[in-house]
Amino acid sequence: MSDPLPKLPESYNHPDRASPQDDERESLEKRLGAIELNDLQSSTDSQQPRRIKLSARHLLERLSRMRLEIAQINFIPHGSQAKGGYAQVVLATLSLDDGSSPVSEKQVAVKKFLFKDSVDDEKFLRAFANELRILDGLDHPHIVKIIGFVEDMKNRTTWLVFPWEANGNVREFLLSGKWELPERVSLIQDVASGVKYLHSRQPAIRHGDLKSLNILVNSDHRAVITDFGSARIQTDAGGFETTSGSRRRQAASTDSDPTEYDGSPEVTFSTANAELTLTGPGWSFRWAAPEVFLNEEEPCLASDMWALGWIAWEVITNNYPFPEAKTNGFIIIKVIQGLLPSLYDDDQLSEIGQLCYVMVRCWKPEPKERLSAAECQSALQWIPSVVPRTGSEGLTQPRSAALLVGLGNMRRLQSRFREALNLLEEGFAIAQSTGDRRVMAFALFLSADCHDWLLDYDEAEKSCSHSLEISASIEHRLGQANALQKLGEIREARWNLAQAEESFHQALDIYTSIGHSLGRANASKGLGEIYKKQLDYAKAVEYFHQSLDVFKSIEDSLGQANTLSRLGEIQQAQSSYVEAEESFNQALHIYTSIGNSLGQANALGGLGEIHRTQSNHAEAEEYFGQALAIYAKIGDDQGRANSLLELGEIFLRQARYSEAKSSLDEAAQVSTQIGYKWAQNRSAELLAEVLEAEKLPTEPRH
Repeated sequence: MSDPLPKLPESYNHPDRASPQDDERESLEKRLGAIELNDLQSSTDSQQPRRIKLSARHLLERLSRMRLEIAQINFIPHGSQAKGGYAQVVLATLSLDDGSSPVSEKQVAVKKFLFKDSVDDEKFLRAFANELRILDGLDHPHIVKIIGFVEDMKNRTTWLVFPWEANGNVREFLLSGKWELPERVSLIQDVASGVKYLHSRQPAIRHGDLKSLNILVNSDHRAVITDFGSARIQTDAGGFETTSGSRRRQAASTDSDPTEYDGSPEVTFSTANAELTLTGPGWSFRWAAPEVFLNEEEPCLASDMWALGWIAWEVITNNYPFPEAKTNGFIIIKVIQGLLPSLYDDDQLSEIGQLCYVMVRCWKPEPKERLSAAECQSALQWIPSVVPRTGSEGLTQPRSAALLVGLGNMRRLQSRFREALNLLEEGFAIAQSTGDRRVMAFALFLSADCHDWLLDYDEAEKSCSHSLEISASIEHRLGQANALQKLGEIREARWNLAQAEESFHQALDIYTSIGHSLGRANASKGLGEIYKKQLDYAKAVEYFHQSLDVFKSIEDSLGQANTLSRLGEIQQAQSSYVEAEESFNQALHIYTSIGNSLGQANALGGLGEIHRTQSNHAEAEEYFGQALAIYAKIGDDQGRANSLLELGEIFLRQARYSEAKSSLDEAAQVSTQIGYKWAQNRSAELLAEVLEAEKLPTEPRH
């Protein structure tokens, strides 16, 4: 078994709290930009919306259905408050009277805008109307929902009213308890889903101030994006390819003064002496992308993606971006020079290679090279996650069955199979005690995969059959398809090819009927494996290409890499060495970028095999040596045995008999320990060749 682990689907506003440095620079006047208020109306004769300029007053009149009376809002004495440079958020109650039932009250968060003597009222109202009109058009579970507004410019009163979220922002929530990685990943997935929604609007909306302080956690423990004071409607795909190829300068942020700036701060930077001169608005420096500090690019949709990478960093590590930085100038130097954290060196992040891959792509210096919001959300959705849970006191609870299974799934993806089995067994027991049959079935399914990788095929098939039985009993079609897919893989490993083919076809039929793309890709790859083993290469390539196309369409990096490796093996078998090397190199690049050690080792072994077949012994030895080191590090004894056999044969062909015997002896020892009969027999055959060759004149053999 040489594939690394496939991704397996689990069926399953606050003010701008700037850092102290930002607070010192921020003023309300600088948040009032040259905002262009437009009404977007659909047109019957054009695909492009008609843009009709509206005055701020006209827009507020059109939104009068959302207007609230000051008398409806009662501020709670000594209630929660938070204050930024241009607004404060206060806890209050809102009286609701629909005329037909008793008056009810609900807790709300009131965002009260702060006036200063120097503020231009017209600009201020334009900024207020801009945030209001953007919020009014949004409807998504991970975007804050506005309740209404209060506006009385004569008395300088402008408020926005939102639901009150007692869990606070995501930083406050994470500090309130001890949260496991799958729970933290759930919050990141929520934010990515919200950003995808904003960026997929027609026209797209750029948030402009994404950071952990602007992400709330609601009562269901789901993340919600808030604070749209810097949001702008994007007139093109800024930062991504556009059909026209042109770029329009964006309206300035509400963090800027249009009389002095046109949307980005001015930065003069000398790499020779690290001198920096900055003039511009009070941006949230820690989350700002390089183009925000340079005059070459405008803030764009891709600027949000840069910030999303930092939000992921914060959620996992509990650290602000650049926690060591004491000044904004120091932060800008780091951003411009690309001095970002080494993700794979972090203890927590290194456990989630796919998340590291996404963050690295979000932090590309060039906006056009960053992941789009859709690509990011697609890549994140396969990472094991569980919605955080708290008890009645608001404290974290003992690990639930779902959380234990999620943790087990993470260990499985890291090839730490025995640790995974312990967690899955614990999760299964809790699910069984509570009657959660879906979690039971999923735990058994993952356990079957772990046993499969540990070459314990009897236990693997037993667990998988039990999972299939439970899924069928609760009519869970996806669970049935997953179990059939796994049964196909186990039977293939045991060379019961006819039974395996039947299982894969049954799984493919269910995946297709329920529209499950990932399952369809995996089942097609499984059929490709069967036909490859039957030497029906034409049919195998057909199914592998079907699988690869689907994996690409759903942005499944691991699936792409696994399939490329399989194509490389077929190309090698057909002596198409150039094509095979290209396939393995592509796979290796992906495995490395997502931190999949097993995949890296397998791809290196494939490259070694190509060079060994062509008698390029030095190159082959290098590749197999690298593969062996990785297999040893992750505890993959089967991979170790195979690599030692390959190295032993290379040494034999070069008449390096002492090294050959050492490698083959170790291969025999490892294969005996794990009951790997083929490797035991092969090591014995090669050792016999070594002993025979030692009796002959020492000339390298080919």
